[in-house]
Amino acid sequence: MRSEPTHSTSGRRLLLLVVAALLLGTATSRAAVIGPQETIRPPRVFPVEFGGRAYTQGHRIPFGHVVLRRRIELRKRERRVVRFTCPSSMVSLGPAISEGSTIGFQVRDLGQYHHPTRRFHLSAYRFSGIDEAVGRGRVYLLCGPRAEAVTA
Repeated sequence: MRSEPTHSTSGRRLLLLVVAALLLGTATSRAAVIGPQETIRPPRVFPVEFGGRAYTQGHRIPFGHVVLRRRIELRKRERRVVRFTCPSSMVSLGPAISEGSTIGFQVRDLGQYHHPTRRFHLSAYRFSGIDEAVGRGRVYLLCGPRAEAVTA
C-alpha cells in the first residue's frame, strides 16, 4: 500500500503561481503613480492659475470653492485616466497643471465643461521631450457652485 504524500504537488504549484503573480504585479504597478486626491480649502491660497477664471495664483480661495490635487508620476509612453470627485453641492469648474511639470493632460470628454458634475476625468501623459525617466507633476481641479459653471 502506498502512502499519501503530505503536501500536494498541485497545491505547491498553485502557491508558486500566486507568489509569482503578486511579484510581477508589484513590479509593473510601480510604473505609474497616481496619488490620492487632496483637498485644498479656504482660507488657503490658489496653488495655480485656472485658465478662463479670474482667480490668481497666490490669492485666497473664496468660500464655497475648493481645489483638488493629485500627484502623478508617469514613465515614457504611459497615459493614465485621472479621476476627481468634487465635494457634495459643488461641480467641476476646470482643471489646471503646475508650472514646471513634466506631465500634461487632455480632457477627452468636453461635455464635462458644458454639463458640469461632481466627477471629472482627464487623461494624463508624460511629455516626450524630457530626459528624466519619470515625468512628475500635479494636476488640479477647481470645484465650486453650479452658478459659476460655464454652460453652453
